[in-house]
Amino acid sequence: MRIHLIVIAILFIITAQAQAEDDPLKQLYAARSLKCHFSSGFITHWSANNPETSTANNDQEIQFDSIDIKNQSARVNGKPRVGDIKVIVNDVGISFIKTEQVVMDITTVFPAYGEDQDFIAVDTRHVSLLGRSLAEQYYGTCKIWQQ
Repeated sequence: MRIHLIVIAILFIITAQAQAEDDPLKQLYAARSLKCHFSSGFITHWSANNPETSTANNDQEIQFDSIDIKNQSARVNGKPRVGDIKVIVNDVGISFIKTEQVVMDITTVFPAYGEDQDFIAVDTRHVSLLGRSLAEQYYGTCKIWQQ
């Protein structure tokens, strides 16, 4: 009887550990580097105060390195973004925010798997330059590059 309890306890521990390893939220929060690919999306610009939206393709790779959730910081490397960025973590996932004088980039990686165990992600760019505003949003996936 005692051996049965030990075997059951060991199986329970192994099962719980395997589930934790497959938990997308825990996997995402443990990532120290993410490599993302974005392609299809939309562009909206305002003409005569009316938004005009069209589909767009943007074959873009972005890598987030040195992800430090505790200090809310990371580094981004991807055209045209390079440098230090802010990291926000909540139940939505991990969001990377880079702001410049006329541009704000926000990339959110969701704790949900798409194809090939990659995380689904959205990349959004807001631009305001010379009195004109533009918004872009692209959809893609991110994979853990370094744990």
